[in-house]
Amino acid sequence: FHRVLERGYTLVRDAAGPFADGWRRRGIPLGAPAASPVQRLAALGVLGPDFLAIHAVQTDAADRATLAAAGCAIVVCPRSNRRHGHGVPPVAGYLAAGLRVGVGTDSMASVGSLDLLAEARAVRVLAGLSAEDTLRLLTLEGARCLGQEAIGTLAPGAWADLAVWRLPRPAPTPDLAAEALLLARPADLLATFVSGRPVYEAPTVGAD
Repeated sequence: FHRVLERGYTLVRDAAGPFADGWRRRGIPLGAPAASPVQRLAALGVLGPDFLAIHAVQTDAADRATLAAAGCAIVVCPRSNRRHGHGVPPVAGYLAAGLRVGVGTDSMASVGSLDLLAEARAVRVLAGLSAEDTLRLLTLEGARCLGQEAIGTLAPGAWADLAVWRLPRPAPTPDLAAEALLLARPADLLATFVSGRPVYEAPTVGAD
């Protein structure tokens, strides 16, 4: 991976290296050199409020400032990054820059399970977040990343998109409930609804 990363930066920064040679053979314009892939995208006018950066692992402070100034959103998938040795997404830096940040799972081919709560636990460790703030990245902030503020929250006028989980015991405070939910496993999911329509219901124990 590190060799591929180095070649990618050589392409972007210097218009040189094996990737650049391959582009030239195919007649693909290389464009002007840039300090990083993010800065190249900024120079091309690609960045903006509708731009959703997936993974965004290899960025520095200047990149984060550029992304924030353009109003971009970030979706991080730390388990995938860890498994493939891509590095650690600077989640705390993105949040400090005021970027919209959500959590994704990448794919079954990448991590073997589409478990958003497992991804959220990884994000929490990286950014030092509270349980409630971590769950917010999974729900309302994920919706904001997609420009869909009508989902991700329980409020009048919001879509009735719900996930019902089995928790180990009653939680007396919202923060303890958030802690319990973050520890839930896929087997604890009881039902899901999209716009109020049932999509999934866990099999009843003992049913045929």
